[in-house]
Amino acid sequence: MAHKSGIPKGAVRLTIELTSALEGVGGYFFADANVLAVNGYGETFATVKPRKGDTIRLSVVGDIEGRAFKKGDRVKLDAMTPVSKGGQLLTITML
Repeated sequence: MAHKSGIPKGAVRLTIELTSALEGVGGYFFADANVLAVNGYGETFATVKPRKGDTIRLSVVGDIEGRAFKKGDRVKLDAMTPVSKGGQLLTITML
């Protein structure tokens, strides 16, 4: 569990499974993941909606607990999504 009790405004709560190891790039860590479930949306959510079964790219800021994630981990987390999908994978940023 990597989320608070309430979903932050503008965020989405997802359950994901990492399909790759975290890679560090410039203070950020990235990993590919599959969306297992969409658990809810914050009250002002208005960006790209990930769907169950989507493959996404997870961005983790270097100083939060997500740095300890490894391939195969299942995680429930809150994230921000972009206004539009660019490229093949939707990139989400863990809060």
